[in-house]
Amino acid sequence: MATDDKIALLKKEFLKYFRELPVQKLAGAYIGKDEDSISRWKKEDADFADQIGRAKADWAMTKTKKIKSEEWLLERVMKDHFASRNEFVGDMTINIIRRSYLENTNGE
Repeated sequence: MATDDKIALLKKEFLKYFRELPVQKLAGAYIGKDEDSISRWKKEDADFADQIGRAKADWAMTKTKKIKSEEWLLERVMKDHFASRNEFVGDMTINIIRRSYLENTNGE
């Protein structure tokens, strides 16, 4: 089998796996290739890169339709806007944690 044919077959198998679970590292391992190889293929083959992007978007759309908690979904998908944040600066972190602990344990 020619090298180009072999790579085309590997890409096909990669996409088959990736459509089920869009994790590049795992899909690459499934076909015996590392992430660097997959990244190189994406740079060299715009159609392959587009297929990966569509597969990931399709997977996300399918899965989000099954999620019952809209709040959970918003916190994960739009985390910049909806996820809870903890912002601590320097030594304040230790003082806040210590004060919270003392308040919750009645100073014991």
